[in-house]
Amino acid sequence: MNCTPALERRPAQTPSLEDIWRALANDQLLPWFQAIVELPSRRIVAAEALARWRHPALGILPPASFVPALEARGMLRQLTELMLEKSLYSCLDWRRQGFDLPVSVNLGVESLLDPDLPSRLLQQLRILNLPASCLILEFNCRMLRSHQAAAEFMLPSLRAAGFGVAADDFSADDGWLPPAASVLKLARGCAQNLASHHQPRAALSSILSQARRRDAAVVAIGVENESECAALAALGCDAAQGYLFAPPMSPSEFSEWISSG
Repeated sequence: MNCTPALERRPAQTPSLEDIWRALANDQLLPWFQAIVELPSRRIVAAEALARWRHPALGILPPASFVPALEARGMLRQLTELMLEKSLYSCLDWRRQGFDLPVSVNLGVESLLDPDLPSRLLQQLRILNLPASCLILEFNCRMLRSHQAAAEFMLPSLRAAGFGVAADDFSADDGWLPPAASVLKLARGCAQNLASHHQPRAALSSILSQARRRDAAVVAIGVENESECAALAALGCDAAQGYLFAPPMSPSEFSEWISSG
């Protein structure tokens, strides 16, 4: 599969809050999608939604240019709702193309603390006639540990409603495995040096053992070369994402890419 995605740029200066509000109002913020592939078959099994800003003058901007400003002002909810809505419509398009791919969307602390989250999401899915299994809700492990009581309530509730739940940025140093997580996404860098160093292999083996006891899949991120991929597959890692397989792509690019495969 071949793809040349639009080039991402970093702005010369930090955009103002007014600029970001204008981006929200003018439909300039959108999800790009990166494939998650099964190991060792390389079959696409899901996609992660990654926020991007299609700036009219500066081109495609990464989340570092606007997410911190939204987070500092308690405005991540607006971005989250937008990413969820647009991601679900993309998921609907994929299904119409014949691809039953779940989409993984990152949620923040405001979603974790929202007791109405499962019912609101189910309502959105009913409107689109999509099953709960098409959506994987991704939470950062550090955030889950900081709000452990909320996590122990919310994650089982989401699983009971039929959603996938991913714990992101998980490492061997984590002594607490998030409850009801169906997916553990490894911390960036866990895939590095697996082929030549014993310590990273032992750490990953420990994570895989924990995941199997919980019937959770393990996904490695940031995989960039064949040696990393082979080592992950040999250890029994379930899936991976990274530039070795595909970069993040716009919705239209991603749809074209999966169709061309």
